[in-house]
Amino acid sequence: MNYGIAEIVAEGVNADIDTSEEDVIIVPSRESLKYSQFTVYPTIVLGTNTSVILRVYLQNEVDGSWHQTSFYNSTDGSVNPLNYVYTGALGLTLAIDFPVSACLGLKVTAQGAGGADSSVTAKILGRNN
Repeated sequence: MNYGIAEIVAEGVNADIDTSEEDVIIVPSRESLKYSQFTVYPTIVLGTNTSVILRVYLQNEVDGSWHQTSFYNSTDGSVNPLNYVYTGALGLTLAIDFPVSACLGLKVTAQGAGGADSSVTAKILGRNN
């Protein structure tokens, strides 16, 4: 089985993460969404924030609304937003793997908690499985 080599899909940085949710990367074109597997490689530098939450959003139409990725909780049958919460204790150079749902847009956002001035630099790589 050969999955081929990964390619860089998008890169981004937001050097001023406060307590409002802010964009880090928006995938620049629909052509970049041709892959079935994405990995986001964020590097987080905490300012005075106690943690940073990363979120992934998808669009179901060009220039449409953003829909946050979610997970199904089999215990209670609920569908919940998927948040990636990072603190200094977890290590700040990370990899987030996720399959790509059918979509026409993709972005990654960051939001700090309890403070200000954190920085998130991220790269998205894609490949087909």
